[in-house]
Amino acid sequence: DSLVRANAAGDFKLKPVLIYHSPNSRALKHYAKSTLPVLNKWNNKTRMTARLFRAWLTEDLKPTVETCYSEKKIYFKVLLLIDNVPHHSRALKEM
Repeated sequence: DSLVRANAAGDFKLKPVLIYHSPNSRALKHYAKSTLPVLNKWNNKTRMTARLFRAWLTEDLKPTVETCYSEKKIYFKVLLLIDNVPHHSRALKEM
């Protein structure tokens, strides 16, 4: 699974999220995960879950957007467009 994020203008892009089936994927065994241009997440099902989505919202999206716009001294509002996959709405209701 992957999740790509950017603003409408395209001048603000965040790292894609890649979800693997284990915390230490064989495909990445020769790489330091922190040096890759992606956010590495994992779960047994290798797909986005409500827990991963909620963590992405609170730990990745919100701090990154706040930092970027505060550095630019721009007031911002965020409109998050998501599809109707059940774990998205479940994660948002739990917040």
